[in-house]
Amino acid sequence: MNESGSGNDRTLAHAEFFGDRSRRDTVAGFTIASMTADPTLQIERHTHETAHFIVLLSGQYVTTARGADAVCVKPALIYNPPGTTHRDRFRRIDGRVDGRFISVAVDSARMGDIAGPFPLVQDAVYTQERSAVQIGMRLARELGDYVDSSSLAVEAICLELFTLAIVERVPQRSSVPPWLRVARDLIQDYCAEGTCIADIARACDVHPVYLARVFRKYFGCSPGEYLRRCRIERAAALLAHTPTSLSLVALQCGYADQSHLNAAFRRAFGLTPAEYRRVSKA
Repeated sequence: MNESGSGNDRTLAHAEFFGDRSRRDTVAGFTIASMTADPTLQIERHTHETAHFIVLLSGQYVTTARGADAVCVKPALIYNPPGTTHRDRFRRIDGRVDGRFISVAVDSARMGDIAGPFPLVQDAVYTQERSAVQIGMRLARELGDYVDSSSLAVEAICLELFTLAIVERVPQRSSVPPWLRVARDLIQDYCAEGTCIADIARACDVHPVYLARVFRKYFGCSPGEYLRRCRIERAAALLAHTPTSLSLVALQCGYADQSHLNAAFRRAFGLTPAEYRRVSKA
């Protein structure tokens, strides 16, 4: 993971990256930022204190990290383990630098939790594998969705990123494990309340990374996506079968307010909650 050289390199602290940041969120030990390369920066060799992922959205990314391709082109997903030393930059093409990416830094405590039961790769990982890139693109969409994003959804996607860095494979099973049914039921039961992957995993006595991976394997979606589905289904049932006010429906189903409920319904059904209520009672 380290490039050889002198010991005078700059060390970047946790969640510190070169570039201009437009948004930054911290969720359950993951710090996620939307970044744009700064064409005026001359980036020298440096070391990253903590592990991180890069979701490459545009540009030609060049890195000297051991294990990664010399030139990475979009769309791609990159993992750098803790202590990675390299020089990375975006190439200037036709006189301009076009580099956009999402950084996902993993703090030491969360990294220790993840690495405990799983063997992690020691070198950088670069992949354009479709399934891996799709995970990164879902994270990009989630960060751009100010209305209907949730910390559980973001955390679940970040945990899925570790499918890149974990050697162990999920065993094939013909039926849904009992503990996974419990996890699904817990998400259903507590969809209106604040919860996190760690709480659900603890209740099921499994590791959060394992939960995120196996949940998608059997149910075709992440725990966060399933949470969103449960919320919209509960709201639809209340609108169709009760006279509950729209503001109270929003509150009882985990939405921040009525405007968030409105946006979620437009996205799911192409109707406002009021229009959905009228149609369902027609």
